[in-house]
Amino acid sequence: MASCLDNFANHRIDMGKSQYAGITTAFHGAGFQDKMAGAMARSARELGLPIVMGAPNVMRGESHSGNVSAAALVELGLVDALASDYLPSGLLAGAFTLARNGLAPLPAAIGLVTSGAAAAAGLSDRGRLAPGLRADLALVDDTGSWPVVRATFRATV
Repeated sequence: MASCLDNFANHRIDMGKSQYAGITTAFHGAGFQDKMAGAMARSARELGLPIVMGAPNVMRGESHSGNVSAAALVELGLVDALASDYLPSGLLAGAFTLARNGLAPLPAAIGLVTSGAAAAAGLSDRGRLAPGLRADLALVDDTGSWPVVRATFRATV
């Protein structure tokens, strides 16, 4: 379950309890102003919740509704995964934006949309290149302003 909570502090105990009931939750930083977002993300981290932010937020450099900047939380090391939100092509572009702006090395930025996203979803059999794991590969051309997938290599089962 992923949720944008209007008042994370009031839901902290309930989310902590849900972990023990076998419910996986994720903290999504929407709904928080920058001044409190770091504290809320740190609280989520203390509870062991994956912290997921929107890739379009990264690409814009800010939230479209005045909430926390995903890039600011990435820079603080407080983001585990990027979500596409309303723009599926934003995943790859968001990762490259983070790298181009010096907020994360490219492997770490790509990890937010691969291993980080898989871990947040509880998918331990994918998201990384390692023996025995499922993997699809994409060949990306990043010479333009928008990264373009030139080829994909799909795993067969």
